[in-house]
Amino acid sequence: MKTIKINPDETGWVKIDGSVRTIVAHFKDGHKETFSLVEFLTFKRRNLVVQIDCYEEGEEIKDD
Repeated sequence: MKTIKINPDETGWVKIDGSVRTIVAHFKDGHKETFSLVEFLTFKRRNLVVQIDCYEEGEEIKDD
């Protein structure tokens, strides 16, 4: 798993490795949602996300 902090106030791109299959998005209000990579890329409210956890196929999702 790789964690990427996101600052929605900064412009630019974040690189997500091609081996990533699942994204756990951490929102400003504290809740988390799990997405496939394609679902996350097409998610309209990405500006509410402050951190993503990137999981490759076969990796177990950590439940904090």
